Amino acid sequence: MNPDQQEDANMQNNTNPGQVITPNAPSSEPTINAPENPVSQSEPVVASEAQSPVNTTMPQPTASPNPVQQPVVNHKQGKSKKPLIIAGVVIFVIVLGGLAYALTNNKDSKSSSSTSPSIDSVDSLPENDVDQEAEEEAAEKSEVVVNKVVGGDLGKTVTVTKVVRNFPDEDIEAGNEGVLVEVKVETDGTYTGTPGESSFRLVIDGEEYRTAYLINDDDITKGGYTPYGNPSAKKDQPVSGFLAFEIPKNSSNVSFRYHRGETKILGGDKLDAKDFDIVIF
Repeated sequence: MNPDQQEDANMQNNTNPGQVITPNAPSSEPTINAPENPVSQSEPVVASEAQSPVNTTMPQPTASPNPVQQPVVNHKQGKSKKPLIIAGVVIFVIVLGGLAYALTNNKDSKSSSSTSPSIDSVDSLPENDVDQEAEEEAAEKSEVVVNKVVGGDLGKTVTVTKVVRNFPDEDIEAGNEGVLVEVKVETDGTYTGTPGESSFRLVIDGEEYRTAYLINDDDITKGGYTPYGNPSAKKDQPVSGFLAFEIPKNSSNVSFRYHRGETKILGGDKLDAKDFDIVIF
């Protein structure tokens, strides 16, 4: 064999059956030999051990041509507004509750003051008024037996039998005290008539204090005493009762006066007015 024949024989021996051998012609594209058993398109291709390892890394997402822009949320600003809103609500509730309490308290205080005085109103009094009330409460009523004859004429005799100091009455002015004086009037029957309340006075440092019209007979009766009233004394039938006076508190050197006014005796002379005094406390 010549060398060309030997090369053709070698090529035939190295060629698998079914393969087409094309002559070595110049071509721009390589020739692809078809496999003996081509894989059907419907069957999955199983990679052999000789194939390259599968890339297990996750594919990177590709940017979309027109990405949807999400709204940007300022988390820092949201955190700062929430506490402020809560604090504002709390302050509003506190102010509203305080206003409601003030209105309710004002209404209750007005209703209580219109019905009766409260304890708070007593506590709010000036210190001098509180001390004065304490002194009045501390001053208890006292009775003193006197049994002193004041005097008299025209057959009449006036005697002071008892004195009551610090007689309690709501009409007595602050700084004063109520005084009850029990008098007894006797007559021998020579002349008619009995001295009335206007004939009796209390005298302190030359100043006369007539009977207190604000302390009436009902007040004296409620205090447990018999008022003098308008009695009519007769022979062997004396009359007695209590007269009420209002004088400055803690007075001393107090005299009781029986004032007999000017008198005209029937068929006789005219008598001038005359006073009969005696110190009673």
